[in-house]
Amino acid sequence: MGICPSKFRHEINSPSPVILPDDLIAEVLAFLDVKSLTQLKCVSKSWYSLISDPFFVKLHLDKSSQKPHLAVFSAQFLTQHGQLTAFSLHRLLENQSTDVSIDDYTNYRMTMDNEYYRMVGCCNGLFCLLRYSKTEGYEEFSLRFWNPAMRSLTDELSSISISCNDNNDFRFSFGYDNLTNKYKVVSFRPSDVRVFTLGENNVWRNFQSFPMIPYLSISLNVGVYVSNSLVWLALRNKVYYAYDQWENLKTTIDQFVIISLDLGTETYTQMLPPRDFDEVPLFMPIVSVLMNCLCFSHCSKENNFVIWQMREFRVEASWTKLFKFNYQNIYPVNGHSDYRHLLPLHFFGDSLILASNGRQVVLYNRRENKVEARNTNAYYWCFAKHYVESLVSTF
Repeated sequence: MGICPSKFRHEINSPSPVILPDDLIAEVLAFLDVKSLTQLKCVSKSWYSLISDPFFVKLHLDKSSQKPHLAVFSAQFLTQHGQLTAFSLHRLLENQSTDVSIDDYTNYRMTMDNEYYRMVGCCNGLFCLLRYSKTEGYEEFSLRFWNPAMRSLTDELSSISISCNDNNDFRFSFGYDNLTNKYKVVSFRPSDVRVFTLGENNVWRNFQSFPMIPYLSISLNVGVYVSNSLVWLALRNKVYYAYDQWENLKTTIDQFVIISLDLGTETYTQMLPPRDFDEVPLFMPIVSVLMNCLCFSHCSKENNFVIWQMREFRVEASWTKLFKFNYQNIYPVNGHSDYRHLLPLHFFGDSLILASNGRQVVLYNRRENKVEARNTNAYYWCFAKHYVESLVSTF
């Protein structure tokens, strides 16, 4: 049987199929969201293997980190009926309304029991949740880890039980060790520090006590994660103190110290606040993270809010004054003290996003030197955590 000349000419002139190298395919796919990538796993075995590869997970996380969010629960505790909202920082800054509508942002729910869970922290899109229960004279704490974008939630993991007669509550902090690629939770109270490493038998192990106890608060100073370390504010020569005891502490400037725990070497380092921090503030100072640097914030007696940035981690000489602005227009001097705390959350362009200790998010425009508060009555912004979508597995 003969060959059709026209068909033969078409086959000769047809371009060869384009074959993209694997590294270019990975680079393109890394820009997609988690939902799309989960669906693309079904395309072929090679794509399933690529998207599941730890190298691709890290590559996607790097791309996703360029689109940061703030994750806030709809209540102080998360239950079966609770909701987690991921606020896009760029959209939040662009929104000119004084009331923030949650319908404009991404909402997540989880399926679980009716226990109460508190958000300990978030690293690389993975949330650490703490369950609290009280039975037969004991208080019990257990952990769960949740990746909302992957819809992945662990069972309850190893718990801590303490006598209800013990008045010193545990506080919990969450971070990621880049050296071992392990997620760690640190629980602490006076003379009792424990460490939990996800994936290493999932048990708590006793740890060396803090050189001095961090200042204890429900929502503030529970430990921030920066440069592979967890960091807290502490006071020298103070055995135990709590949030509502600040005004009675009779603290002096030389008692302030910042403690960091390196999650890789598991060693402590002590650092001093900025040298120009020369007066004991009316309210507790705060450590936070902005632009991947440790920050130290405090209120002055003139009702100014001051933020210092440590440009080089653990180098005290690198402290630099980053912001100083007056916020009396939103929190009068004679206003309720609990709502005059500000927690720096994110800085982008000329805008700084802060959380109040109430249900407001505060915006400061450095170029215009303008401070404004936005209402979100259903959310406690003081519990907000940085969040990015990721493919990080909970197992």
